Amino acid sequence: MFQVTLCILKPDIVRSPHLFNEIIKLILQRQFIFIKSKHLQLNRQRAEEFYREHQEKFFYSRLVHYMSCGPISCHILGRENAIQEWRSMLGPTKVYKTIFEAANTIRGQHGITDTRNCAHGSDIMIYGLSSLLFRSFFSSFRNMSSTVAVQTPNAAHNLDKNELYLIGPNFWNVRGRFKILKLVDIETQMSIIQLRNGKFLVIDTVEMSDRLRQEINQLTNNGENIEAVIGTHPFHTLSFPAFYQAYPKAAYYGTPRHLRRLTEIPWKGDLNDCNIRQKWEPDVEMRIPAGAEFINPQPESSNHFICVFVYHPTSRTLHVDDTIMYAEKPGFLLKLFGYKHGAMAFHPSIKSSGLYPTSDAPHIFRDWMRNMLRDWPFENICCAHMGVKIGGAHADVTTLLNSAEPLFAKLSEKNRKKNPGDEIPPDNHSHMNVSGHECG
Repeated sequence: MFQVTLCILKPDIVRSPHLFNEIIKLILQRQFIFIKSKHLQLNRQRAEEFYREHQEKFFYSRLVHYMSCGPISCHILGRENAIQEWRSMLGPTKVYKTIFEAANTIRGQHGITDTRNCAHGSDIMIYGLSSLLFRSFFSSFRNMSSTVAVQTPNAAHNLDKNELYLIGPNFWNVRGRFKILKLVDIETQMSIIQLRNGKFLVIDTVEMSDRLRQEINQLTNNGENIEAVIGTHPFHTLSFPAFYQAYPKAAYYGTPRHLRRLTEIPWKGDLNDCNIRQKWEPDVEMRIPAGAEFINPQPESSNHFICVFVYHPTSRTLHVDDTIMYAEKPGFLLKLFGYKHGAMAFHPSIKSSGLYPTSDAPHIFRDWMRNMLRDWPFENICCAHMGVKIGGAHADVTTLLNSAEPLFAKLSEKNRKKNPGDEIPPDNHSHMNVSGHECG
C-alpha cells in the first residue's frame, strides 16, 4: 500500500552538508518520493509542544534543548509501506544497542546518543498526525490525496508557488508566477544548489513572499552562505533588483542582457565567458546551446529561445528556462495553442527567430542537444515554463529531440532558400536595452 510518513533530520545531520547529502541519497535509493520538504529551526516553545507526549519522561528537557539548538530538515516521504521502510532505514531509537544489533542503519552508523539519534520517524500514517505538526512544519500542506497522486515516479510535481522544494540531494526549486495578459500563468522559477563547500548558488530569481524569504534565510544563514546569484535567461530579469536588495553581499553573474539592463546591480561576471560558466565545476556544470543568439537575441518581443543550461550531477537535475517547456496540466488557453497533458516542447520561437537563419543552425542545435544528453544523465528537469518533471526527464527530452527531426529539416530548407549565403545578421546595438519584453 502506498503510504506517506514524516521524516525529520535532526540538527547534527543538517549541520553537516556531507552527511545530510549522504542520507538524502540513501532515501532516494530506497525509492522514496519527496512529497514536500521544509528547513526550519524550532524555538524552545515549539519543540516543547511537539514533544509534549514525552513531558513526564526523564529525557524531555534534554530532547527539547537538542531539537531547538539548530536547524532541522522536515520531509513528507512517500512509497509503498513508507512507515516500515523508513523506520527500518533508521534503526532502533536506542543507539547503544543499535550500533551492535543494526550497525548498517542510519542510527547505527551515525547516531551518538538516544537523543542525538539522527532523525525522527513516525510510527503512524501521516493522516493521523496532529494538526499541531502541520501548523509547525507544513502549514500549507492540504488535500493530501491529490498531492500524493501527482508525486508518483516519472510524473510532474504540481508544486505550490513561492515555496522551497527539495528536488534531489542539495537541489531546491521554487515556482513563481508570471502571467501573460494577466490571464495565463506560465510560471517562472528559481533553483538553489548547495555546493560541497556548504555555500549556495541561486539560479535565477522569483518574486519572494515574506515566507519564502524566511525559508531562504533559514537555509542560507540569512544569506551569509549565498556564494553567488546567477541569471541564466536574457529575459528573466524582473525579480533580480529586489533579490539584490535582500541579498547584496552575494556575487551576481548574468547574461550580457542582464549586465546591460540592470545597471544598479554590481555584476561580477558575464555567463558568456566560459571561465565563469566553469567556475563551480564539478559541483555544477553550465552550457549555452549552439546555433542561436545569446548575446543579443532579436527581436526581443519574441526571441526568448536561448538560455544557459545548468546541470547538478549530485541530484541529477537539469535547470532550464525557456528553451525547453513542460506542461503537466495545461489550462484551456494553453490547450488552444497545442499544449497537451504532460507535454514537453521546445519554445515556440524555434519555428521563427529562435535559431540563426542559416541552413546549418537547426542541425548545429540538434547536435548540441545530443551531446548534452550524452554527457548529462539527468533524471529530473526544472523548466521555468511551466513545471518540474521528477524522474524520466532524460528519456522525455530525448524523445522530444528525436521527434523534432522533421522540424529541423524543414527549418534548414527554409533558411537555405531565404538565406542562400548563410549570413548571420549583425548585432543591432541600438535595440540592446529595450525593456518590456520580460518573461520572468
